[in-house]
Amino acid sequence: MLDFSAIPIIDNHCHPIVRQQKVDIAGFRGYLTEATSVEFAHKHVPNSVYYLWFLRQLAQFHDCERNEAAILAARDSL
Repeated sequence: MLDFSAIPIIDNHCHPIVRQQKVDIAGFRGYLTEATSVEFAHKHVPNSVYYLWFLRQLAQFHDCERNEAAILAARDSL
């Protein structure tokens, strides 16, 4: 058990690392929304400014094309 008593504040909004890291495009989009509807992720997430910025940053990080398929392929190869 971890002892957190020395930490004055704990942010309870943490995203744990998941065992299964490979995801499809719908699952990947789901990481960027709190909506539970797959339809929402399909229709709205790819048009959000934050998601487009996120794709640009990940493409630069992975040195790949700036599209979901290329980013997921680069991510899955790690």
